[in-house]
Amino acid sequence: MLKFTAPPLPHYITSGPHTLLKGQKHPNRSNIQVFDLLVMKKGCLYMGEEQETFEVRQDHALILLPDRYHYATASCDEDTDYYWLHFQTDGPWSFLPQHHMNPVTDDISKKPVSKFLTRTFDLYLPQFTCLEQPSKVFSIIEQLNALEQGLDSQQVRWQQQVVFQELLQLLYASMKAQGGNTSTHCAELATAYLRQHFREEITAARLGEETNFHPVYIARCMHRQYGCSPMEYLQRYRIEQSKLQLLQTDDSIARIAEEVGFNQGAYFTSCFTKLEGISPSKYRQRFRS
Repeated sequence: MLKFTAPPLPHYITSGPHTLLKGQKHPNRSNIQVFDLLVMKKGCLYMGEEQETFEVRQDHALILLPDRYHYATASCDEDTDYYWLHFQTDGPWSFLPQHHMNPVTDDISKKPVSKFLTRTFDLYLPQFTCLEQPSKVFSIIEQLNALEQGLDSQQVRWQQQVVFQELLQLLYASMKAQGGNTSTHCAELATAYLRQHFREEITAARLGEETNFHPVYIARCMHRQYGCSPMEYLQRYRIEQSKLQLLQTDDSIARIAEEVGFNQGAYFTSCFTKLEGISPSKYRQRFRS
């Protein structure tokens, strides 16, 4: 989550659509000096920023920070369409864990305030979110893109900033709608259970029993929150754990497969290769050499 002190408000710089073909990657960049908003229309961008990784799927949005290193963690597995938008602020901003958010300001009735002084407020935006109204977000960005054609007019530049503030409000609304609701709780509960028991055999029915949610509802919540089904999440988590063992131990591929919850070594190798684009043995050779 990002916290801005306003005024001044974050301001729009430029934007546009982009397509990456299957097998292509988002470019790696560092300290680009502007916030880079990515809004997905189709496909998935596999992104990393410092130590965090994101799977930015359809109807999701990610803000890459201006002072950090961001990079692609994998190639696109299908043709991928998205919008990019650069913005910046001349005021202070900070990066906060979501539980630190407190959008309720102090009771101003208890404080004498001069009517001649500028009063600031906190503006919160999600770094990564599932859009509550994706079609409306797409429409606003397309409007901004269309206004790019008239940059010679001062009135057009003013209109861009007005439209951009509406986009920020939609991003905030998406974060607010997801924070603390039942859908988010269900998804977080399910993923926590999957991470704790990834070595065990887990079915949709068992996951439902352990979390006290219907398996169909769990799948819907996880797809909304993480862009994947429970079993897809589990498989990816197992693969991530196997990568650590491949680099940190000399255990056989079959042993590692068993340790992370795969019953058959051949199936593990197939899943690993599909997700990483390289076999487990070649992954070990490449990154341990």
